[in-house]
Amino acid sequence: MTLPTIAGVQSRIFTLPGRPAFMIADDLAEFYQVSRKRLMEQVRRNQARFPEGFIFELTEEEYREKSPHFAATSQGKRADLTHFGFTEKGALQLSSVLTGPVADAVSVTIIEAFLQLRDGTMERLRVAAFKDEVAYIGRSKMRLAIKLAAEAGWSFGKLWDEHDWSAPKLGREVEDMRIRGYIPQDALFVPHYVYQRRRSERALMETHAEDERQGKLNLGLTLVAGG
Repeated sequence: MTLPTIAGVQSRIFTLPGRPAFMIADDLAEFYQVSRKRLMEQVRRNQARFPEGFIFELTEEEYREKSPHFAATSQGKRADLTHFGFTEKGALQLSSVLTGPVADAVSVTIIEAFLQLRDGTMERLRVAAFKDEVAYIGRSKMRLAIKLAAEAGWSFGKLWDEHDWSAPKLGREVEDMRIRGYIPQDALFVPHYVYQRRRSERALMETHAEDERQGKLNLGLTLVAGG
């Protein structure tokens, strides 16, 4: 009994716009070691086990789009017959209607094949997102400073003290990076007065300095009270 490998199953998993990843009946019949006719007979006899989301009929346009790939895997057999796409759930459900040791073993391989594909897709998305973040931050010294300040746990005031950028501009950049997910939601809280554009930078700095002094005073009073 020769069973399919994970790589072999993955080579027969297809995608189409607006469709979940799927396999075709001919390939599944080959893996489950039954004829395509018997496989589809079992599906028709157990339609309740194959609801929407388990199986779908390929349109003529979809079949034509994938026909070169289908021909490579199924030798172009029965191109004039209706072809069905089995999603991961449908491909696994076949093991419940095609019972036996082969069906059990094949279903395990199919699970592993789809799982590894999902893991690989997520890893590619993570890498792509990281590259986007590096490119976005790397184009601006301000963004890099914001990223490092957030990682160091700085306050917005400390970040502002360390640089001579406009407070409103710095605040907008912080909020933009927060929205993009490049810094934590609770990092670098931007005080409301930063966006009061009619106030001069000097007035903003005085307000910031007063907030800093008040914060230290409150901390001192707390320590005295605690002692």
